[in-house]
Amino acid sequence: MSLVVKENKKWWVTFAMSACLALVYLDQTGVALTLEDIQRSLGLSTLAVQWVINAYLLTLAVFMLFGGRLADMVGHRKIFLIGMSIFLISSVFCAIAEMAWELIISRALQGLGGAMIIPTSIVLIANSTTVNERGKMIGISISLGSIFLAFGPIIGGLLTQFWSWRLIFWINVPIGLMSILLTLLSVPKLSKKITFSSTIDWVGFSAFAISITSLVVAFMQANDWGWSSPVIISLFSIFLIFFILFIRVNTRVRMPFVNLKLFCNKTFLGGNAILFLLQSCHVSSAVFWVLYLQNVLGYSAGKAGFFILPVTLPVIFCAQISGRLTDRYGSHLPIMLGMLMAVIGVLWVAFFARYYNYPLLFTGFLLYGLGAPLVIPAAMTSVLSSISQKEHGIALGIANSMRQIGGALGLSIIGAVITNVTKARLDQLGASINEAYIIRHLFTKAYAEAFSVGMSIAAFFALIAFSIAVVMFRKTPIYALPTNPDNKLAAEKEIP
Repeated sequence: MSLVVKENKKWWVTFAMSACLALVYLDQTGVALTLEDIQRSLGLSTLAVQWVINAYLLTLAVFMLFGGRLADMVGHRKIFLIGMSIFLISSVFCAIAEMAWELIISRALQGLGGAMIIPTSIVLIANSTTVNERGKMIGISISLGSIFLAFGPIIGGLLTQFWSWRLIFWINVPIGLMSILLTLLSVPKLSKKITFSSTIDWVGFSAFAISITSLVVAFMQANDWGWSSPVIISLFSIFLIFFILFIRVNTRVRMPFVNLKLFCNKTFLGGNAILFLLQSCHVSSAVFWVLYLQNVLGYSAGKAGFFILPVTLPVIFCAQISGRLTDRYGSHLPIMLGMLMAVIGVLWVAFFARYYNYPLLFTGFLLYGLGAPLVIPAAMTSVLSSISQKEHGIALGIANSMRQIGGALGLSIIGAVITNVTKARLDQLGASINEAYIIRHLFTKAYAEAFSVGMSIAAFFALIAFSIAVVMFRKTPIYALPTNPDNKLAAEKEIP
């Protein structure tokens, strides 16, 4: 077994990383369909239910950079294995939780494990193969892992309906153990230690953690607490103060927590900006498209999960296509093509939302579903290939942190717009929210119009990302980029 794994190293590493990414995706999308049963089973309040999701997303956003930075210091293989262990142990605690605080703390620990898994898994894949195959292998990994992203809501719904919500956490254990075993067999320990520094800038990390925690909590809770409430204003003020402190510390210390000079690289900056904006569009679209299918078209949760498949299913094969296009033509082509399709798809949905007809929406759903997965592997590959190997972990940490923060930003802004426009339209129609549920057609009309406005904003985010791709990305293949003393990525197999 060990010999077979070593002879096909890149494929076994890719399979192991795909399995762990599948778990992270499943615990993002699948848990949402179990919330009603969790609330009833554990007697959770509405706020506690929200934090079952928020605790996971928050620790992912805050600790993603820490996980990547730590991996650059002590080794990506070691941090990946630690992260998987934390994720599996916390999944068991989620499965056996009997109190609200137990489940929320366990979900936060899952996010901590995920923050170590995500940046290291892609680096391990990149380092297991040659540069001219890197995009293909990253694309295959994201494609395989995204099967759970596509079917996560359906899996969560079926497990809850026919067995128990606890199984959504129990299934992490055998898959995670298999991933750990394959990693131990296929990824050797470092024969030569690669380090960026021997210490962590704890002041810089603390400032970053406080600032991002304040920002994400403010975005997550603003719709419930009110954008102008003293708590939300205080959170935004704390974010600003500590973010400025983070910038000052990182520009003055010898070994900063984040090397801000990385953002002077046009490709690195552009890739992160595109990931941020695409996730702002993607999270808000994914959430509100499902709500539209339920609130306006009257579909059940199971039916809505099925009819949203044109958005989620294409990622299984489009991520592979993106990787191959990136290897052959460079990141410019898949990013440009993918973002253009995403813009048209969201605009299509925004326009035809007022017609209350799923067949009309199908084209927009499919265009977006085909376009978005073309962008992510290409942008990730460009971010990695634009800097030296010793900073790959922190680079992936930055990229994934940008995605998490972008998702929180997009969801909060578009959610606030849809909520406020719905209320305003109902006021014009002379009905309150409660009355609107009784008089169904009034609520349907108001929500559809608000949804259309919200999707127009999502399309604007995608359009900005498309503009960045036009201006900032090369047309040459990744492996054809010139090398320099700090970026020895071309034409050689790197140390895993």
